[in-house]
Amino acid sequence: MITPTFLSTGNTVALAATGRKVSTAQMQKAMEVLSSWGLNVLQTPHLFSEAHAYLAGAEYTIADIATWPWVRNSHSFGFNMENFPNVQRWVGMIAERPAVRRGLKALEKAAA
Repeated sequence: MITPTFLSTGNTVALAATGRKVSTAQMQKAMEVLSSWGLNVLQTPHLFSEAHAYLAGAEYTIADIATWPWVRNSHSFGFNMENFPNVQRWVGMIAERPAVRRGLKALEKAAA
């Protein structure tokens, strides 16, 4: 079985709204694949949507803090966010938070 290295059997994952229409068949196939990897799959239509600013709803939580670096750097994994405007919006919104900006500045300074 091949799964992403940061996931383990029994972990819970959510399927996110992508900003474009996804057919029921496509959603079902994605759920089947993730389930075949031993993951518990939540279908969460509001995730990354315009109606909810953050992953868990209206408030910035640990879910955003833990997920943002992975999504921000998803191009490193070969993922193109071009078709995911709501995800792009969320990444940009998190990047503008003062503490995140300070952290990114410190990271750039340390890498120099």
